[in-house]
Amino acid sequence: MTDRYYYGTGKRKTAIARVRLVPGNGSVVVNGRPLEEHLPLSPLQALVLEPLRVTNRVGEFNVIVKA
Repeated sequence: MTDRYYYGTGKRKTAIARVRLVPGNGSVVVNGRPLEEHLPLSPLQALVLEPLRVTNRVGEFNVIVKA
């Protein structure tokens, strides 16, 4: 079976963020740290997970962010 993943890139001025969605259990890692450690405020965590919530995909993908 091939490993399938989805990716996206966002840019703003000189900053670049790369996001990779990999089938998994729903963990979110930002720059090598869990989302809860990187963004300790619950409203910010909800904002990050909103696209997955809207598409009913919460828990289906692991999200890996390098910014």
